[in-house]
Amino acid sequence: MLTNVVSSLAWQWQVQSYTCTVTLHPGAHGSIAGANSGTDYVVTVTNGAAFPTATVTANEGWTFTGWSPELPATVTANFETTAQYVVVVKADPSVTAWPTATAITYGQTLLSSTLSGGVASVGGTFAFTTPRTAPAAATTAQGVTFMPTNTANYSTVSGSVSVTVNKATPIVTTWPTATAITYGQTLAASSLSGGVASVGGSFAFTTPGTAPAAGTAAQGVTFTPTNTANYNTVSGSVSVTVNKATPIVTT
Repeated sequence: MLTNVVSSLAWQWQVQSYTCTVTLHPGAHGSIAGANSGTDYVVTVTNGAAFPTATVTANEGWTFTGWSPELPATVTANFETTAQYVVVVKADPSVTAWPTATAITYGQTLLSSTLSGGVASVGGTFAFTTPRTAPAAATTAQGVTFMPTNTANYSTVSGSVSVTVNKATPIVTTWPTATAITYGQTLAASSLSGGVASVGGSFAFTTPGTAPAAGTAAQGVTFTPTNTANYNTVSGSVSVTVNKATPIVTT
């Protein structure tokens, strides 16, 4: 028995009369099998007092016209039927073990991570819910959906797995050049210029307090990306010329 299901009622004013149209929509009774099968329903429209009743078929309209001195703003349509329906809803599979995910590198999407080892009560597959997401470098939970093979009788199940996203390593296409210094000066006195990398950042001597001997030798340089949260630093070297110093004869 279905009762007190409110339908949309369209009222049209007439001279000392009213017209009410009631339509039984396919979704008016929820997920009940046969809602569109043409089953007849008894409809009663009330506004504090009984109004005429009539029979209406699902998904079809029913209209009656009468007279009322005070027409209410809201009218409730009570649908009643003696027809019996059996509602069978999909079952939820039980996921006893969610899969594990392989690590990826910043810039890659979840499509690059492989899921393995998930166990559920029915056959099916696990997949990332938003596979095209490219997470930041860190270890975070990412949504995973279990899709049963038998989708007609089982619902999908949502969960999450831990995914590690490693920092990416920038590519330095051109290391900078260094100006010459004089013996006794440290590398901090040498200026670096002209370096090029795949991401924004800066170049600096790895040990700027070092005072090299006279000559030309390779000295360590580190590229530090601006976005250190998602990118690693890169180590390299540049050639630095150290000129001989000139002694000062005081006497």
